[in-house]
Amino acid sequence: MVEQVGGYQAYGFDRTVYTIVVLTSTPRDGSIKFSCAVSDMNPIDEFGDIIEVYPHRLVFLCPRQVNDKTPPLVKKWLNFIKDSLDGEMDEVDYPETLWRKIMAAIQKQTINPALLSEIKDDAAWEEAKIRFVEEGERKGRQKALEEAARNFLAIGSLSVEQIAGATGLSLERVKALSDKP
Repeated sequence: MVEQVGGYQAYGFDRTVYTIVVLTSTPRDGSIKFSCAVSDMNPIDEFGDIIEVYPHRLVFLCPRQVNDKTPPLVKKWLNFIKDSLDGEMDEVDYPETLWRKIMAAIQKQTINPALLSEIKDDAAWEEAKIRFVEEGERKGRQKALEEAARNFLAIGSLSVEQIAGATGLSLERVKALSDKP
């Protein structure tokens, strides 16, 4: 059960919540050109004022987009993440104890091969289902257009050119349908 807050001063949060999103690859369309971006979740009222109700921040990191504007402390982390993604972690580049501890933890992390295979299979199956649905929808639309063309042909008041224009089917396809009983 939600309790009603006693007053404006009581409605607050003790700390900011940061959600870090690491974009491990960049879209081919070039829409992501930043190495780090922060989004606050504060609502803006009808007067354009930002209301600090819930201090939640989304931090987007894109290690493959490090540039000269990337803050130096963030750059080191992004380079580390990128190296770990590429599997090219050279200990010489990270001599500090912190980095060594992180590398050791990464090396200890192993995923059960059967579980990894299951995860990959699930992802492939989801992609295949989407592909199957799209293919089915495409075939269904094609059948519906061909059925409409057959109906127009049966009525006989439109030319094959008009039917092709109305259905979007090629002239050759409409002619082929007109030859079928």
